[in-house]
Amino acid sequence: MNQKVGYFFENAWKRLRGQPRRCPSCGGPQSDFVQRKYWVTELRKCRSCRLLFRYPFDTAEENQRFYQQDYSQGFTSDCPGDNELRQLLDTGFRDHEKDYRSYLKILQALGITPGARLIDFGSSWGYGVWQFQQAGYEVQGFEISRSRARFGREKLGVNIADSSDQIRGDADVFFSAHVLEHVPSIQEVIAKAARCIKPGGLFIAFTPNGSADFRRRNEADFRKLWNKAHPNFLTNEFYEWVFSERPLLLASYPYEPEKIGAWDRRARRSLSLAGNELLAVAVL
Repeated sequence: MNQKVGYFFENAWKRLRGQPRRCPSCGGPQSDFVQRKYWVTELRKCRSCRLLFRYPFDTAEENQRFYQQDYSQGFTSDCPGDNELRQLLDTGFRDHEKDYRSYLKILQALGITPGARLIDFGSSWGYGVWQFQQAGYEVQGFEISRSRARFGREKLGVNIADSSDQIRGDADVFFSAHVLEHVPSIQEVIAKAARCIKPGGLFIAFTPNGSADFRRRNEADFRKLWNKAHPNFLTNEFYEWVFSERPLLLASYPYEPEKIGAWDRRARRSLSLAGNELLAVAVL
């Protein structure tokens, strides 16, 4: 409750001070109103890059402070105790909420075979890095929270950097799962990905789906998916804009591996976009 009250007054103060309604990703000065919550927060759509974003928005410094101190998202953010961790590792996270088998199936459908080098961007305490590593991939994680990154290094024995400057280049895949909706600038992350992967490598991102097809199917869930922790709401329109000159595949859950596998990495293709999770794959 204290966090919700603080969130309300923080955004009320930003509005009173006249925070500009510029897009936090591309910096575009013009946007259109989409929805309102709590009287003081709005979901807006950038007229330039088409990103849906929460206004008032957080600065990079506020974002850094939030993820070091206040962010709590259940198992995603809370490091397990020794006994729970031992059970998870013994079962390989099978049938757990963080079971990465579905993501591994997508990698396989895209032709990314064991031995490929992955960057897991926004890897929390390492559950995904560990599973990718067990599947035979060479993986480096990156996590903004120093405590969670340290937990992964010390308890799981995986490679997780807590500074983006430590991310090695020459990767085959830049992967993120439910991360881009949190970052202060998505385009900075995409620029980082372009510097870190080989020519022809893949940018793969899973996020909540802000596309119009999903909103038409489920308005109530659409409204729930943008909030304090999710200041960005990714859409097919945004990806089509930011990757306007790149081969691009868009899909939503439930995924169809055979159709994903049929993509030739040369075309721009969009599958069903009515599900609650959005997949974007771009060739960089």
